[in-house]
Amino acid sequence: MKNGRSEKHDILTEKALRWISGRFTFRGGRGGFEYRVPNLEGYTADAAAIGSLQERYIKRYLPEFNANLNEGIFGIYSERYFSMIFESKATRSDFLSTFGSGERHSNRLIPAANLHWVVTSKGVCVPKEVPHFWGLLIESGTGLREEKKPIYQKMKRKEMDRFAHAILWLKPRRTWFHHGGVDSRLRVPDLSES
Repeated sequence: MKNGRSEKHDILTEKALRWISGRFTFRGGRGGFEYRVPNLEGYTADAAAIGSLQERYIKRYLPEFNANLNEGIFGIYSERYFSMIFESKATRSDFLSTFGSGERHSNRLIPAANLHWVVTSKGVCVPKEVPHFWGLLIESGTGLREEKKPIYQKMKRKEMDRFAHAILWLKPRRTWFHHGGVDSRLRVPDLSES
């Protein structure tokens, strides 16, 4: 266990980032572990990513999407960029400690990105137990299967900029498309005062 996380937890988180990287366009994306969510004190997501999704996934997560991308249904982000958060839960007790009753993790019930997923092994939870705007990814073989799709959460430009800026300072496991890296000693700056 590293920092209270089991090996299974880290495997699920790695699978989540790999899963989302396969849905990015040629513009790529960026993601990493232990993302301190700007403006939500005390909330560190297991993983986060930002990137340009392929059109078929935009249509999946935005039913109102139409073929004319220039109409700007994404607000200022008409170039198909999405922010995503992943919470990995290796055991039932881990899931219940975060998404069960109680105030300890109530910040998980506040949207912090465009799309949110809980990532679990089979049998840890069922879709109806996941908060309404969260999706559910279940481990299946060497990958993940989407059991419940998340509900798209619109973000203001300032929120999206803070999310993107914080992603730049993550300790990345992988940067897709650019294949760059960030010094692992750097931490996400506190942007709540900006």
